Amino acid sequence: MNIGYMHLYAQEQWHDDAYVIGDETALRALRDAIDKALSGGTGASLAFAGDGEGYRVRVVVRGPESLPMPYTDEIAAEVGAVFPDDLISTLDAMKGEDAEAR
Repeated sequence: MNIGYMHLYAQEQWHDDAYVIGDETALRALRDAIDKALSGGTGASLAFAGDGEGYRVRVVVRGPESLPMPYTDEIAAEVGAVFPDDLISTLDAMKGEDAEAR
């Protein structure tokens, strides 16, 4: 399996840009994960950060209800909402897909 390099940069505060920067391999894998999510609710791709640490990118089709704001700066961060990793674990358990996505 060929795994590419990709960095995801979140918004710090309201109206900031977010960035997805990667090589073609990682961006194609992300596109495939998005396509899978569009057809079945969830998708996943693997990538490496520039320091060689690997991670999984999870893609979920869902509206904005009950999701926390994605801001990383303390002034804009939301407290007490359901975070994406909890949401994805719940969806995986409901679908029985957790093992397949890993």
